[in-house]
Amino acid sequence: MEGLRRADKAWLELCNGPQREPPKVIHETSAPLPLCAKVYDAVILGGTLGIFHGAALALRGRRVAVVERGKLQGREQEWNISRSDMKVFVDMGLVSEAELEAAIVSEFNPVRMGFEGRVEVTTHDVLNCGVLPAMLIEAVKQRFLAAGGTLLEGLAFQEAAVHPEGVLVQLQPVRSGRVPTGAGGAGGEAAELQTVSDGGSSGETVALAAGVLVDAMGSFSPIARQARRGAKPDSVVLMVGCCASGLPPAPAADLLYAFTELDRARQLQYFFEAFPARDGLTTYMFAYTDPAPGRASLEEIFKDYLSLLPRYRGVDDLRGVELKRAFFGFVPNWYDSPLHPVTSRLMHVGDSAGNRSALSFAGFGAMARHLQRLTDGLECALDGGLVGRGALGLLQPRSPAISMTNAMQQTMGTRAHQDFAAQDFDDDIIVDYLASSFSAMRDMGPAVYRPFMQDYLQWSLLARIVAKQIASSPGKLLRMTLFLRSPAAGAAFVGNFFGIMVYDALYRLAGLVGPAHHFLLKPFPALLFRWDCLVDAFKYGSANDYVVENVSSS
Repeated sequence: MEGLRRADKAWLELCNGPQREPPKVIHETSAPLPLCAKVYDAVILGGTLGIFHGAALALRGRRVAVVERGKLQGREQEWNISRSDMKVFVDMGLVSEAELEAAIVSEFNPVRMGFEGRVEVTTHDVLNCGVLPAMLIEAVKQRFLAAGGTLLEGLAFQEAAVHPEGVLVQLQPVRSGRVPTGAGGAGGEAAELQTVSDGGSSGETVALAAGVLVDAMGSFSPIARQARRGAKPDSVVLMVGCCASGLPPAPAADLLYAFTELDRARQLQYFFEAFPARDGLTTYMFAYTDPAPGRASLEEIFKDYLSLLPRYRGVDDLRGVELKRAFFGFVPNWYDSPLHPVTSRLMHVGDSAGNRSALSFAGFGAMARHLQRLTDGLECALDGGLVGRGALGLLQPRSPAISMTNAMQQTMGTRAHQDFAAQDFDDDIIVDYLASSFSAMRDMGPAVYRPFMQDYLQWSLLARIVAKQIASSPGKLLRMTLFLRSPAAGAAFVGNFFGIMVYDALYRLAGLVGPAHHFLLKPFPALLFRWDCLVDAFKYGSANDYVVENVSSS
């Protein structure tokens, strides 16, 4: 319970505390870059997902250092992802097919999204693989080291100075003693580090120099907090759960399932997930809301979860059920995502950039989706010296498809400005509205609902869904509009819908003129880089990276 209380403390401080200007941890200077024992092409802060980016670059001959605050090892609980989404790891040489198969410790079908007594939609091969992070990360780490990468563990990011020639990164040992490196004896080089006095702390500051600093430290990265000026998240996903044995076998995995009405006391609508795991069944309960004073604590939500779990799994009580691992926390979301760098020679990836869906909050899946694109783009930027804010910002462009998930999330959650004492909406308002959406998708078949289940929001599919809802359930759309009490939410939906449509048209147009542009721009690498980034922005911003698969669905 200590971990739960620590998470709760952070959550309640976010809700009730004032917005504070964070410390300035990165800045630009015109002074020359100090001499360092080792200069890297890229220094990546944050190893859990950063090791994937590091390995991809190291395998292309880049000098890369990955820095991890603790020991680089994955969590015990599986990551859930589709098998097709992991193909990129093999294609890019990060793991072999055998290593990937060994890391997949559970696989299951079918998967379901539904609302009790209303509608269920089932399909196959969507988020149906449980990957053991420790095993996958170890395989990628060994490939990284064998390619000459440098791994630095036990070091925390302190600050960075961006000089004209590169970035000087200061790292602070988390504990006293020798700075560990995972490179020795694994085909990589032992780290050659310059140490400088840090003005009286208990340890020495480790200095690294790099052409580009990659921030993979997650949602609450100190660099990302500086970029956002300490702004509170616009929304959060509150999540609790556990892996347990003794529960009845699940006939299907659940990506999204609701069987309760809106809890007016908690001001939350609960949803559930369930995935078979290697040592039991993993279930999560989550809710979308905003960090506002008076929000329920994670401890209160965890108690609700334990009281609802028997009903969800069809048992009388939890006697005979063994809780192996408990989970609790919150995933923040900002509407100004993906995040652009505040200095030159800086790039955000993963949750630090916010380049993921606000609906599924799947950081691992988003990393896999963008790994090839970001690796290609960063390599071109390094080759051409295109390391300014504008150039590197092109690698994380505005995406109306991601912004649309922010707009859609509002129909699934609650906000502080809503009046929960009012009687002008029913307790089933959210579930009823979502059930009508999924009924429309089910009627139109897997070609419509499978992309949605995987966070690919294409304008043609959205248009069909909305048109179907207007035709079949206009009253539910009106009720939801009144419940939201936010003209901005409706404007955001409409604006992003047309944004996706425009990006789709521009991507198709780019496909027609692309070969000629590549031929004409080949002598001008900087222009070609910007053209490729623009085409990628249109492609991913309109979800045209979706690949149609032939699977059975019902």
